[in-house]
Parts: sequence; C-alpha cells; structure tokens
Amino acid sequence: MHNFQSLTQREKLFLGLILVLAIGLGVFLLTGKAPQKGPIISACAALLQEWQAAHPADAAPKETYAGEIAEVDFNGVEYPQLNRLKNGISKAAKGGANFAGHYAVVEWGCGSSCQEHAVVDVQSGKIIVFGILSEAGLQFHPESNTIITNPETNFPTMADLGTMTLDDKIYWYNLPREYYVLEEKDGAASVRRICIENAFEGQGL
Repeated sequence: MHNFQSLTQREKLFLGLILVLAIGLGVFLLTGKAPQKGPIISACAALLQEWQAAHPADAAPKETYAGEIAEVDFNGVEYPQLNRLKNGISKAAKGGANFAGHYAVVEWGCGSSCQEHAVVDVQSGKIIVFGILSEAGLQFHPESNTIITNPETNFPTMADLGTMTLDDKIYWYNLPREYYVLEEKDGAASVRRICIENAFEGQGL
C-alpha cells in the first residue's frame, strides 16, 4: 500500500480534487446550497453591517440639506488652539452639508501626517463632535452616517509595503482604522465609535 509521500504529483492533485469535491458535496447535502465564496471583509466592516441592521433609521440614506447655514456655535468646546481654528471651521461649515444629511465634516491639520476633524450641524450650528483624529484622512459621504478614519483608499497596498523600509512598514502597520456612526435620538445627535482595527486586517502580511 502506498503512503501519501510516495504518490506522484499527478496522483496528489487528483486526491486533492476529490477532497474538494467531497467537501462541496457535504456542504450541499447539509445546507441544500452550494458553497459560495463571497468578498472577505474585516471584523469591523461586519460589525458595521450588524449595527446598520439594528439601527435602520440612522443607517438609512439621508437627503442633503440645502437650506440656510447657521453660524457655528463654539460654546462648550475646549481645545488649546480653538481661537485660531474658529475662522477656518466657520468657513468650512458655510460650504454646506457633506455628511449624514445636514452635517458638515470639517478638517484641519495638526502636524505632519495628522488631521483633526469636527462634525457640525449646519442647521443649528451645534458642534456634535470635535477632534476625531486621522493620519491618512477620512471616508464619509453626504447621504451616509458613517465615518471611517484612515480608509483603505488612502493607504499603500501590500505591494507598496514590500518596497518600503522596515521603519516605514512599522509606521503604517501601527495606524488604526476607526469606524464612527452618527446617531440621532430624541432630537439630539452624537457621534459614536463602534469599532477599531488594524488598517491591514484581512489583507495578509
């Protein structure tokens, strides 16, 4: 009787094919469905989908507000350099809503490869959140209530990383990706972080 190591390459490939077919048949017999290979998503992306299913009103697409823009209300905001930022934040908010219907995401620099952000309700002028930090920008949309820091579109690919120095790789691997959602309840809005992950999760190293 031959052992596996003594088989030829062709015989090994044939046995592998038989094993794959047997697994597929087993899945079909147990579930009544053929196995399907879907896109791989990160744990945080999966959690976001679960949150959206549990909060349909907040997750529903929003119509972009096109009415009068309120003056930004800075009362209650504590930040060491707030005075020098007020004009820039006010000017950006005057540009109108760009997030979750009637909110504006405003960005300012905080050093090399550093950005901070505020979310302003352009209807009321109220600052909903101040100081969301990123190193490679944000991903957000006018009709959506989700903000993702350091999105994949702003990151080097795995192929790019292969050409970098070790120190550069360590820098990029240490940047987190955070998922925020804007929630509205009883007329009040808040921005909540629901997940944080390594920005290269699911891509392989």
